Amino acid sequence: PLGDERRFWVGLALTSPWGLGVQYDDDWFGRYDSVETRLTTVNLSPSLAYRITEWLSIGGGLNAEYADAKLTSAVPNTLAAGGPSPATDGNSKFTGDSLAFGYNVGLLLKPWPRTHFGLHYRSAIEHRLRGTFRVRNLSGPLAPGNGRTDADVRLNEPDVASLGVVHEALPGTMLFAEAQWFNWSRFNELRVKLDDGQPDTVRKQEWKDTWSFYGGIEQRLFERWTLRGGAGYEPTPTVNAYRNTSIPDGDRVRLAVGASYDWSERLRIDFGYAHVFSQKEEINLTQTFFEGPAQGTTTTRAKASLFINDFAIRVRYLF
Repeated sequence: PLGDERRFWVGLALTSPWGLGVQYDDDWFGRYDSVETRLTTVNLSPSLAYRITEWLSIGGGLNAEYADAKLTSAVPNTLAAGGPSPATDGNSKFTGDSLAFGYNVGLLLKPWPRTHFGLHYRSAIEHRLRGTFRVRNLSGPLAPGNGRTDADVRLNEPDVASLGVVHEALPGTMLFAEAQWFNWSRFNELRVKLDDGQPDTVRKQEWKDTWSFYGGIEQRLFERWTLRGGAGYEPTPTVNAYRNTSIPDGDRVRLAVGASYDWSERLRIDFGYAHVFSQKEEINLTQTFFEGPAQGTTTTRAKASLFINDFAIRVRYLF
């Protein structure tokens, strides 16, 4: 807070808003679709807030986001005697990173002493992941396809709108509810654009917009401890026609618990754990490789589900 009336607040947050890590054995049956897919993001967000009245505050800030990605898959040797196999496969790999910017704004409303409403909007961010694309280990007539070139991938992250409410049911007992809208339809394809003039490598996605819903409870214990728990439902943005092994996503349920310890009036330490699991979804994907006499197709059929364990720790200090 700045000033005696505490009308202005400044903040700085370091978060990882998006992430993905999927890795399979090099010889698994879906290797021509993917072997390893990794996305790491780090977002630095300075922000400023202003309390307009006793019941209305406004805030906003800049999002400076770094993204790092890796995509690998096997490449079938369609001319190999007896057909493609792990022993005759080639492999492809893209690695790249990017720095891009966005913004966020929010409103906090307190129409009643025990009830708060929050509105928040996070802008979309478009990354241009710049790096290299490499193909190795193709042999025979396909060997000229080996090589390395500079490349880039466009990654369209969604804008996100959120509505939340907090209600103090009893002294020290808080109830939470939130709904979030994700503009996932921006993510319609994953295109690797090659600098050497070769045709782009394109993977259709055609994701759909989604709404996610969450609820929770928080209980103040003793003087310094606060315990909390909650659950959420997160529909998948993936569609049946283009679901793939890089993102074998399904409708998810999230269960979470956490605690906070007030070290002092200004310093708070938060701990959290969440378990996420999804329903099974079908993957039925056909891909075409090469052109002319070497052209061949592969089909990956599977049923996939996922589970995620998230552990988090956060330190908050009020200046």
